[in-house]
Amino acid sequence: MRKQEKREKSKEKGITLVALVITIIVLLILAGVTISMVGEDNGIITKAQQAKQNMANASAEEQQLIQNLSNAMNAISEGGSGGIVTPPEEETPPEEEEPDNIPTTESCVGYYADLDGNPETEPEGIIYADLAIGGEGQWVDENGSYTINRATNLKDYYIIQESYSGKFGTKPVLAPKTNTAGKNDRFYVMALSDIDGSQHYFYKNGSMTVETSTNFGTGKQNTATMMDRWNNAKYGSKDNNDLWGLIKTQVQQGWFVPSRGEWGAFLNELGITGRSGGNYSSFGLSDSYWSSSQGDSYFAWRADLSNGSVNGFNATVYSTYYVRLSTTF
Repeated sequence: MRKQEKREKSKEKGITLVALVITIIVLLILAGVTISMVGEDNGIITKAQQAKQNMANASAEEQQLIQNLSNAMNAISEGGSGGIVTPPEEETPPEEEEPDNIPTTESCVGYYADLDGNPETEPEGIIYADLAIGGEGQWVDENGSYTINRATNLKDYYIIQESYSGKFGTKPVLAPKTNTAGKNDRFYVMALSDIDGSQHYFYKNGSMTVETSTNFGTGKQNTATMMDRWNNAKYGSKDNNDLWGLIKTQVQQGWFVPSRGEWGAFLNELGITGRSGGNYSSFGLSDSYWSSSQGDSYFAWRADLSNGSVNGFNATVYSTYYVRLSTTF
């Protein structure tokens, strides 16, 4: 009986020991898991510290915002800008001043002409007649006489270059305005150089009918008439050295052979003298130039600078003289 009781008591003690060991093992596992959850980088302690820091940062930002708003309110109450920084306004470049128009009461004869309005290029010619002013006169004798009629509804012009030095002296350079109320050209301009520097026939094989004028202001129409007659060989067969075949490109650009009256105005208005001792060569001019004015069947008018006259007495159409063109702008 006693042995049986001892065995039962021993069995109870054994169970208790096993349970204790299991409990300890479970506790150790739980402790390890707990330590891992608490102590690792993403553990409870780390997250708690991060949360604490985030709360501190948010609190500091809130305090700074409150302080900024307080400063702004104080500044506004004192008449300031409230500490609010606004971006600087973009600087608007100053508008270029519109150049002044050349008065229509001021003669611009002797000024240079910049036909394309480009200050980077050289002037294309010299002004010898101003239709806002008009005028009349003669070069040497009645054959060089001219009348410049005044015109209205003229274009506007401005000084594109204050001073340019050329063969016609040192003078301002004019250019036409792009936005202008008027429609009509104001100035007559002579080119600053001869066509190709060579002499040419008027119409070498021609026997002409007089269809052109000697008057000032007719050079453009004279040229158109002669170009048509030459192109169609109306007065006779064309020669390669006739001036009308030479100037086709320039005529398309608005240039023309001056009439007798336009040559007289050019020479007289600019004070150009001929004959021996004359000053024409100092202006870069040659001895003798064709006009676009016919004289009769076999003669055309020319500006004979070497003899100081505008004549047609010995200017046969098969003679050769220099060619210089004029235009308006």
